[in-house]
Amino acid sequence: PIQANDADIYTTRALNLIDETQKTRRWGHGRNRSARAQQQRTVTNRFGPIAPLFFYPLLEGFMKSKDNVSIWGGANGSRLMSSFLVTLSTLAQSAGNHPGTNVLAADLFDLAWSFRDAEIAEVRVSVLVAFATSIAFLPLDFLLQKLYGADGDSFPGYLKKTAIGDSDRNCRELATAITKNVSTSLGGLGSDFGSLDMVERMS
Repeated sequence: PIQANDADIYTTRALNLIDETQKTRRWGHGRNRSARAQQQRTVTNRFGPIAPLFFYPLLEGFMKSKDNVSIWGGANGSRLMSSFLVTLSTLAQSAGNHPGTNVLAADLFDLAWSFRDAEIAEVRVSVLVAFATSIAFLPLDFLLQKLYGADGDSFPGYLKKTAIGDSDRNCRELATAITKNVSTSLGGLGSDFGSLDMVERMS
């Protein structure tokens, strides 16, 4: 089975990413920084342009083998799925603000969404890691679609349910942090996330 400290490491990394996202505040709600200051901090990301060459072969391999119980079933399959989602998250994060990263983030989000109700806590942690990573790079229209789209279970509803009722501490902590991040970043547009104070008190 997956070691508890693995989930703790994944959670810590995701929380650090969420904290960094809150500092940069995408979607027009960021801290005021001069263009010159931003330019001074710009570093060329040479991985961004080739990130899809790593990301999509892994995703293709999963799609071709996802029904193979000998690979994805049981405790070993859960460990593989957890590591798989974290690996894709790492690739997307490492691609940085390259123009194509938002596409990777959207595909990562959609894949992770399929496993949000996994029975194994470590897989659910990895799903939340993928969400935390995706949100840092998703375009606003994609995120708003997930907030207000009429496709069944909503993202805000899922996060609140997880923050309040998940049996795993890491899942509750990550869901609460993601909720706060999105609600703060979107301002009034994030009203569907409800009372953050209530989520924090009950998590």
